[in-house]
Amino acid sequence: MLTSKNGKEVWHTDPILNGGRRRVSNVLKTAPGPTRYANRQVDTVRSSFELFIRKPLVEIICKWTNKEGRRVYKDKWNDVTVEELYKVIGLMVLIGVYKSKNEDICQLWSLENGRPIFNKIMSRQCFQDVLRVVRFDDAEYRRQHRSDDKLEPILECFDLWVNTLRDGNVPGSMLTVDEELVTFRGRCPFKQYIPSKPGRYGIKFWILSDSKSSYVYNMKTYIGKKPNAGREVNLGEKVVLDLLEGIDVAGRNVTCDNFFTSLSLARKLLEKKLLSWVQ
Repeated sequence: MLTSKNGKEVWHTDPILNGGRRRVSNVLKTAPGPTRYANRQVDTVRSSFELFIRKPLVEIICKWTNKEGRRVYKDKWNDVTVEELYKVIGLMVLIGVYKSKNEDICQLWSLENGRPIFNKIMSRQCFQDVLRVVRFDDAEYRRQHRSDDKLEPILECFDLWVNTLRDGNVPGSMLTVDEELVTFRGRCPFKQYIPSKPGRYGIKFWILSDSKSSYVYNMKTYIGKKPNAGREVNLGEKVVLDLLEGIDVAGRNVTCDNFFTSLSLARKLLEKKLLSWVQ
């Protein structure tokens, strides 16, 4: 048994074993897995995909992409439809499936030794034109009204997408909070450099996922410190509490590493009748 410096906290070197039944607060009352909405909506490959990339989200992107396209290309621009935008998204997924991100785009569409499926879906010129002007918000308005929020250009679409993740699945009893660095070396105001990660450069996300199925239930983008802000205090605690906001925590446990863990966080989670574990 160990006592803290202030003499108020007592730590046991061996875990305290409690016999008998589990407490009511630790009994999961909802069955984990796909929600009834997800089960009702899925009957084809396309409908499965649209569980994550829904039409309202694509309509927002389509609206602002067309506005930017008319600004850039003037009369030469033909408004892209929702269906065409789905094709663009599908082609980008295919590029990832084929691990072709480093291939020249002309090579992918080559009639001689490229991939035939690309030409059958959309012309290379059309694909490149859309990618040049794709937008997730009103870019023209944002140019005239500058904001310190680095996430503003994608905030509406990102929040809508995260809510979509919640609608499709009920988390199980074991949850995990951790960081994820998505490798990216392009231009981005909140790109992070973490030398311990394989990719080193990328966009960092805080993620809450189901420990058993690995399904991501909630996520936040880390955009770095705000301008003129001081040292970030209790960042790990704030991240965990933000990710758990709006979740029925009854009967669930959250596991995280020592970056997030603190005595203050453990007490706040206990108030919510949620157990925490240090990995």
